[in-house]
Formats: sequence, C-alpha cells, structure tokens
Amino acid sequence: MSVDHTATQDHDFPMLDLRRAESKCAGSRVATAAIWLGCLVINAIPMATAASAHVKWFVTCDASSEPLPPFAVFTPTFWLFAALFVTLFYVACAIEETTFGAILSRLLDRWTEPLHKRTDALLRAVAAVSFALLWADGGVILTPELKGNSAWLAAIQVLIPIYLVARATLPAAAAGILVLYGCGAATYGLFHMLDYPFFLGLAAYFALSVLQNAKLRSFRFDCGGRLLSR
Repeated sequence: MSVDHTATQDHDFPMLDLRRAESKCAGSRVATAAIWLGCLVINAIPMATAASAHVKWFVTCDASSEPLPPFAVFTPTFWLFAALFVTLFYVACAIEETTFGAILSRLLDRWTEPLHKRTDALLRAVAAVSFALLWADGGVILTPELKGNSAWLAAIQVLIPIYLVARATLPAAAAGILVLYGCGAATYGLFHMLDYPFFLGLAAYFALSVLQNAKLRSFRFDCGGRLLSR
C-alpha cells in the first residue's frame, strides 16, 4: 500500500508542475496587461488641460489665518470622495487576497528587490540633495511657503547633507532636521507644521539607523516609514 501511495504521489508531481507553469504564465500575461494599462494612464496625464496640486504652494498663503470651521471642511464633496476612497481601498484589499493579488505582489517584490536592498543609500541620497537645494535657495526653511533667511538656518541646511554621507553622523543630520522643523513650528505654528510629519519620520529613520541592535534598528521602518507615508 505504501508503494502504491508513493507511486501515486510521483505521478501527481508532473501535473502539479504543469499547473504551476500555467499559473506563472497567466500571472505574466496579467502583469504585462497591467503594465501596459499603467503606461497608457501615465501617457494620458500630459494631455490633461488642468491639474490639481498642493494649492498653498501656488497661491498666496497666510499661515497666521485661522483654520476653517468644520462645516466648511466636511462638505458633500468631501464625503463623496471619502466614500469613493474607502470603496476603492476595500476593493484593492479584496483583490490583494486573491490569487491574482498574490501573483502581482510576488512580481512587484521581485522587480523592486534591488531597490529594497539599497533603501538606506537611496533615502540618504535623496535627503541630501533635498537639503542641499534648500541651502542653495536660501529663502525657505523646509518647504516653499515656510520662509526663513538667516545664517544659522543656512548652516544647518548645508550641514545636513554633509552629515548624511557617513552612517556615524546620521544622528546629527536627524537633529538638524528636528531643529528646522522646530523653527518652522515656532514661526508658523504647530498646526501649520502638521502638514509635514514626514520630516519627523525622516529624522527618526536616520536617528535609529546607527543602532547596533538589529531588532531596535528595524523600528526605523515602523516609526519612520509611517510618518514618511503621510
């Protein structure tokens, strides 16, 4: 009986391999179709006649003005788009649990694996370029509407990219980012700075990157990544 059972299992292996090959082929076709669809959407963007953006970067902004009352924010349009977002988010989560979602997730993981291995280097390079540009501009603190022009602000902005070169000086870069964020909060108020928690996440990421304990160091993706995604 055991011999027959083993023979049956061996007979089933080619069928399993065939099914896996068919699944991979189907996943490849689906991924190719998704890529083409994404390219079409991206190519359609330049043909748009109007675009929306972070409005306070392109119009006159008075940071000292009072926040809008709740009834002026929670309009029917707000609730309509909120419901649409929740619906799309639910559908995306449901698709993620399907076979197609699993295939697509593995495919994306394989494509982005080289980037994942270089997360630290990429983030440090991008942050260094960003703060170097702030220093070159000479008239802003962290973002275009946060105006500030002083020698010590310029010194901090130029020191941060230098500190990002070596891993040992990453905490100093994090401290510099926190000082700039605090300067923005002192000048424009904490409410206004709530738009930019990703600077706090960036500082937390760099500060935790030098820890020797691997388990503690891994928290930089939790506390830093959550704020960076906002």
